Amino acid sequence: ESRLKSTGPKFAYTDFRDLLERRTGKHFGVRDKRFHELLCDVCRKTEKEGKGLISVIVVHAGPDKLPGGEFFTLAEELGRNVVNHRQFWKEENKRVREKYRTQTVA
Repeated sequence: ESRLKSTGPKFAYTDFRDLLERRTGKHFGVRDKRFHELLCDVCRKTEKEGKGLISVIVVHAGPDKLPGGEFFTLAEELGRNVVNHRQFWKEENKRVREKYRTQTVA
């Protein structure tokens, strides 16, 4: 997805859910536990591969434009310092985008 290679655009949770539904044919509510478990599973995989927490690009559509609480909880469980959510998000966002900048993402 080209959004990963850029420095600015992000997915709102609803946009990402819509993308998942189009690609999988399955319905997810943005508050659906399965939706958040899927994001966490993908993050664990990409973190293990040294690519960072890829769901950093999935954010609230509201004014804060940050990922949800599950993102920060997972990051903390993985040993990351998330005391300052906005600072952690900026650093992780940069890390993930740098890792994917030269790769083709389906």
